[in-house]
Amino acid sequence: MLSGKEIVKHIDVFEIVSLLEKKNVEVGINESEFLEISDSTFEISEENNNIMISGKHYILPASYGVHILADIIYMTTIKDTSKQIEISAMKFVRKMGIPANLRGYHLLITAICMAVYHTDYIWNTEELYAAVAKKMQITKVCVERCIRKAIEKAYDNSPEQVQSVFYYDVTKPYCSEVISLAADTIRRQYFPEKVVK
Repeated sequence: MLSGKEIVKHIDVFEIVSLLEKKNVEVGINESEFLEISDSTFEISEENNNIMISGKHYILPASYGVHILADIIYMTTIKDTSKQIEISAMKFVRKMGIPANLRGYHLLITAICMAVYHTDYIWNTEELYAAVAKKMQITKVCVERCIRKAIEKAYDNSPEQVQSVFYYDVTKPYCSEVISLAADTIRRQYFPEKVVK
C-alpha cells in the first residue's frame, strides 16, 4: 500500500501528484495516503502485478512506474469526469421538461457536453451544430431543427418549467441560450479553475 515506507522508496507519490496537476487534475492524499480524485481513490501496491478495481477504489501495481501510473490515473479520471458531465447535461435537459423520446433531447445533451469542453462553441453555434452533426452523422440543419423543436415542445408543454432553469427572465429561449447556460453551469461545477472571471 501507499503508506508503506518501502513503497515510497520505489514510487514517489508526490511526483505522480505533480504530473497529474500539470494536466489540471486536482489530487488529494487521504489519511491512508491513497490518492483521491473526485470520488475515486487510487492505491499503489507492490504486492500486485495487475490492476484491481473495487467500485471507485483502484489498486495499481508500483512496478508500472511513476509516468505510467500517472497516465492510468489521468485516463481513468477523464473517463469518470466525462460520464459525470454527460449525466449533468442529461439532468439539465430533463429539468427543462424535454421528452427523452425526441431526437433533439439526445442532440442537445451531446451539444451541451461539447460546449463544456470547447467554450468557443457557446459563441459560435454554427460550428457546434457542425461538430454534433459530424459525430451523429446527420446534417447541421437537422441538428439545429431537432434541438429547436425539442425546446419548443418543452416550452409548449410547460413554460414555467423551462423558465425555472434560467436565473433571468426569459420567454421561449433560443437554442444558444439553453446550450450556453447549461455548459456554463456544468463547467463551473467540474472545471472552476477554467472559468473566465
